[in-house]
Amino acid sequence: MRVTSNQYHSIMIGVSQRAQSQIADAMVRMATRQRILRTSDDVIGSVRLALLIQQDGAREQYRDNIGKLTSRLQLAESRMTGLGTGLGDVHDLLLWASDGSKPPQDLPAIAQTLETLRRSLVSTANAKDGEGNYLFSGTAIKTQPIQYDETKPVGSRYTYAGNDRQQEVIVGDGMTEVANDNMKEMADLLNKLEHAIETMNTPGADPNDDAVRAVLVAALDASDATRNAVDAKIARSGNARSTLKLFDDMHQEAQVAGAEAVLDVGQADIAQVYEEYMNYRVALEATQKIYAQVIQMSLFNVL
Repeated sequence: MRVTSNQYHSIMIGVSQRAQSQIADAMVRMATRQRILRTSDDVIGSVRLALLIQQDGAREQYRDNIGKLTSRLQLAESRMTGLGTGLGDVHDLLLWASDGSKPPQDLPAIAQTLETLRRSLVSTANAKDGEGNYLFSGTAIKTQPIQYDETKPVGSRYTYAGNDRQQEVIVGDGMTEVANDNMKEMADLLNKLEHAIETMNTPGADPNDDAVRAVLVAALDASDATRNAVDAKIARSGNARSTLKLFDDMHQEAQVAGAEAVLDVGQADIAQVYEEYMNYRVALEATQKIYAQVIQMSLFNVL
């Protein structure tokens, strides 16, 4: 079949363009150290590489969730530890006031200290995180959990306005951890504590009086029950943080293994790519030389 000059020209241009494209790909591979630049380079390898990258992204999100959740749990645990200390002091003072060994004139001084503790307990129960969300209102993080209505009778002015629902955060494939807590027990304690404080401030109040003693013992029992509840929450928080640490370590190890797998699948062999690059260059230069010689030929060169 006779090949015209135009056809030969088109063929050589196509050959040169393909060679230049191969050279460009080789240069990109050497610069990026990536073996697969497009799906057609290695279909199976591309799918595997995409899956590895997707898995790494999921693990990174899990670790980010774990980091934020751990910080929130640490903050909440710190506040609950403070509550536990305050509740211990309340217990000691109420026990001291109700044992009948103190004269009536000592009750106002004890009540004054209890009032300071009461305010501290309210402040801690209404603590917020760095983003302005309440720590102990369940999932109602924008609602102040412990609220006070002075129009109501003493002993019923405190209410819990949050909820006891749980917000779960994904920390692994099919694994979640609870991110929030509540302090609904505090309302009952604060009401009984306020009642006890008012009773102790009443002129002539005697801890040996059955009615006075009943109020003090009720507050004492409430402080013990609340402290037990807070201790249980602290223990749960500690267990949760230990679990989160375990998951974070697992995800980190999986990320290291995944990164190695990505290199195995997608990293270019620089020596091999350089050899291919040089072969493409030699082939391109040879093609261009032959083409230059051919286009200069005419019938007179043959005669």
